[in-house]
Amino acid sequence: MRPVVSIITVCYNSECFIKKTISSVSCQKYPYIEYIIIDGGSEDSTAQIVDTFGNKVSKFISEPDNGIYDAMNKGIDLSTGEWVLFLNSGDTLHNPLVISDFVNYLNSSKEETVYLGLIQTTISGSKGKVVKPKTEISPWYTPPHQGTFFPLRLLKENKFNLSFNILGDRELYIRLMKTKNLTPTILPIIVANYDLGGISSDGTKSLKIFSEAKKIKKLYGGSGLIKAYCRAITKYLLSKIISSETLVRLRYS
Repeated sequence: MRPVVSIITVCYNSECFIKKTISSVSCQKYPYIEYIIIDGGSEDSTAQIVDTFGNKVSKFISEPDNGIYDAMNKGIDLSTGEWVLFLNSGDTLHNPLVISDFVNYLNSSKEETVYLGLIQTTISGSKGKVVKPKTEISPWYTPPHQGTFFPLRLLKENKFNLSFNILGDRELYIRLMKTKNLTPTILPIIVANYDLGGISSDGTKSLKIFSEAKKIKKLYGGSGLIKAYCRAITKYLLSKIISSETLVRLRYS
């Protein structure tokens, strides 16, 4: 039997972005998709926009939450598919065949692990570099979750740690790799168009990000602390004189 793929989008006051994300899911050619949207109780027209898609959205809840990873955990609780992909509001699936291509690759692989797809970066609507994820396990690196397919069974047993406000996805990824002894597999497909405007791209937050990464290192080990701190402080100081968008363009254009 062909597997059901659960796609989870979390959002809050996302009326400017949610339509394109839902559209990219609803146009997928693969028929067995469960699409779940977790809204944090938006005060704009997000809920009304979601309603216009009818049964293209399998499950929708709108209520206050305790941050993005709490919302993502709610999505896990509601999921019933065999595989899960988290697609942020504002991000889109790269083309209508993404999920079909993933399932076809999955059928040839016959391996239960975490699958990491390529990412087409976007910056204010313009295309940047295509990024190939790394399989390394490190407190200083996270494969973009917009391109990561997780077995739902593992996520039901290992949810996001809410003590991490920014790097909950990194902590979960490393926890799965370490405790389940998994070796992630690179997918030879571009999965998502990833908007680089998120908090992890904001240079002013680089020291907070480093603090959480250091906490992950304490939990799971790893090297490169001094190098990571120097990189974080450099990014923070540059953010005082150059906009985060300019820094992102220099890196990914």
